[in-house]
Amino acid sequence: NGNIINFLYQNDGQGHFTLVLETIANLEIYSRYLDDAREINNDGFLDLGIATCKNTGNSPLEANQFFLNSGNCNRWLKVRLTGTRSNRSAIGAKVRVRAIIGGQEVVQLREVSAQSGYCGQNSLDAHFGLGDAEVAEEVRIEFPGGADTTLLAVPVDQVLEVTETVSTSVEENAKMEAFAVKVFPNPASEAFHVEVEMPRPIGRLRLRLLDAVGKVILKKEIPVAGSDRSIESFSVREMGLSRGVYWLEISGDGGTVVKMVEVL
Repeated sequence: NGNIINFLYQNDGQGHFTLVLETIANLEIYSRYLDDAREINNDGFLDLGIATCKNTGNSPLEANQFFLNSGNCNRWLKVRLTGTRSNRSAIGAKVRVRAIIGGQEVVQLREVSAQSGYCGQNSLDAHFGLGDAEVAEEVRIEFPGGADTTLLAVPVDQVLEVTETVSTSVEENAKMEAFAVKVFPNPASEAFHVEVEMPRPIGRLRLRLLDAVGKVILKKEIPVAGSDRSIESFSVREMGLSRGVYWLEISGDGGTVVKMVEVL
């Protein structure tokens, strides 16, 4: 009711905001309920949707507007989470990305939320602009259920999908382990070995090796009936593993153990 003036402020990354009305044509004319920046066409650059106050076909106001970001040469990373112990959408999760941008170490934080503004919903993807970074040095995810996941040397310009693990903390694993797992050497360049010690009989163990985005590289059953120790060897070259971080998941009657394996 009455004239409403819209305002747009640009963040310079140092905590300062500058009024920039002239950046979008006619921004000062039509009143808005919502401005929403999110990634629509999966090119890594945030686009802008604007919900106007037009509520009937006869309204003199413009219809909703959409501005597509033409992008540039900057790098980016989009993190998409799936909760298991937490809610499926992982709402409440915190994602921190550490990268070297412009020669300086920068840590960015995003929190997954359903809504943080008036009259709109948030994207559930955590989007990060990474400038000239060649890699994300570290991606740390804190799920609301209490599990933490840390990924190292994550390639940029991708949608990184991460599913909450059943248990990642040392304390939780110690409570449920019916077996102990050692990986050596770690980091590995040519081969690594997996040693499993079982203080009590276990029928069988199932092993999976996953890459940083959750793709299964290897599945294998480990025959352990009647034994209290097993060692399996894996060749980096034969499996075609490239440099990076992988996750070794071993599950059995006593639960699941997850170990990080770094390949040089």
